[in-house]
Amino acid sequence: RKSTNQTKKAQHPFERMLIELGIKHRYTRPFRPQTNGKIERFWRTLEDDLLGDYVFDSLEHL
Repeated sequence: RKSTNQTKKAQHPFERMLIELGIKHRYTRPFRPQTNGKIERFWRTLEDDLLGDYVFDSLEHL
């Protein structure tokens, strides 16, 4: 497990985990899907293609 100065500076466990995994955490304005287009499109595609045509009885069936 690597430890960097950046990891030590991050106080929140979530932020430390992102740094260790090499994930860049980006903040966007709330309620503004235009600033977060890629993930908004992903969720829309998921909803349209997978969830839209099926009713799940429980989380296990999902």
